[in-house]
Amino acid sequence: VLPVTNTVMLLVLQVLSWLNHKGDDWLKRHTELATTLPALKQQEQDFEKFYFISMVSNAFYSRYFSQIQLKVPQPDVYLC
Repeated sequence: VLPVTNTVMLLVLQVLSWLNHKGDDWLKRHTELATTLPALKQQEQDFEKFYFISMVSNAFYSRYFSQIQLKVPQPDVYLC
């Protein structure tokens, strides 16, 4: 059983919303490897941007969640 605060639930909903809207389009564009050099460079730039954003977000939320675990003794919701 994992404790989930309202803030965590909001973050989860934001991620799911992104996956359903922007993420789906992004993934569809990158299901196949490009066949021309300009297209390959664009895919590389898209991947680097996606990777950078994910690493920055991961670092931020790792620190954030380690802080809220100390501050929130009682969870609002439980996920099983």
